[in-house]
Amino acid sequence: MRLDVRIASLYPYSRSKSAAMVAAGYVWVNGKRITKAAEPVTEHDLITIEENPLEKYVSRGGLKLEKALEVFRVPVEHATVLDVGASTGGFTDCLLKHGAKQVIALDVGSEQLHPTLRDHPRVTVMEQTDARTLKKETLPPLDLITMDVSFISQSLLYPALSALLPLGGQMISLIKPQFEMERKGDVSKGGIVKDCKKINVCIHSLEEKAKAHHLHMVSWIPSPIEGGDGNKEFLADIRRI
Repeated sequence: MRLDVRIASLYPYSRSKSAAMVAAGYVWVNGKRITKAAEPVTEHDLITIEENPLEKYVSRGGLKLEKALEVFRVPVEHATVLDVGASTGGFTDCLLKHGAKQVIALDVGSEQLHPTLRDHPRVTVMEQTDARTLKKETLPPLDLITMDVSFISQSLLYPALSALLPLGGQMISLIKPQFEMERKGDVSKGGIVKDCKKINVCIHSLEEKAKAHHLHMVSWIPSPIEGGDGNKEFLADIRRI
């Protein structure tokens, strides 16, 4: 039996949530951390799950950003942060729990931010706002930008966001290859990008586009969990140069 199937039969989690917990590294089998949802197990194997890992933040996005903050050693405490594409607020929640002084939760949509964040004293909500229209003089000085956008290439936001950062300023961006492919044929009918070579080309293309706007992609890592649709995602550490 697959590990995710076994978890779903033992705990009040769906199979997709079980698979996400495994991929994120929160599941142990017989004392060993397992990160493959398809790992075969039997009814005799001892399965241990760290307490409510996917409920740590208001959405799974918080777990993705948490990994980037750790790997890229991002100084969040006392920082003023612009969270572009806040949506439900996974990134915003993560930033607050890591000590951010103020988070500006920006999204082109409306009424998506979790109620606990909407009323939070350290959160400023900017709804129905396109990041491409932002001007430096309308915002407080920023220490950090985080970005998680869909249905648009993030490179289109680079000019405006670069102008908001001070020299040396940092931006952590979630890269979703399915929205970055320049040819529709590179994305399957199910919206999944499987070709690793095409994904690498996509990320390096973003790197070049960033350079044109005084942004340097220092490094990037795989997201600890896949997107909700099963796509591989990546986190990039970008600096203003």
